[in-house]
Amino acid sequence: MILRDSNRSIMRQGGWVIWLHASIDTLWERIHRDELSHDTRPPLSDQPGRDELQSQIQSRLPLYDACADLMLDTTNNDPATLVNLIEKHRPSWIPCSI
Repeated sequence: MILRDSNRSIMRQGGWVIWLHASIDTLWERIHRDELSHDTRPPLSDQPGRDELQSQIQSRLPLYDACADLMLDTTNNDPATLVNLIEKHRPSWIPCSI
């Protein structure tokens, strides 16, 4: 989604964009814990898996950065903490239903 200009435009026009990111090590661990990843995440290059992940993330960082209104690191944060951070930074024009 992030690779297409038109998608990034829709994201920016559509509302408040939150970028949930994590360290490469955390992402790699999460992918390996997911039993379906092997079947649902085909290789995108001929690089070894972790190297490919790092390369893909690095190339997309500027795109995510350009679209995000709020960036939150999920590496060491549980979902409840992330919800609290989102609520804390939520613009006043977005209604709260939490």
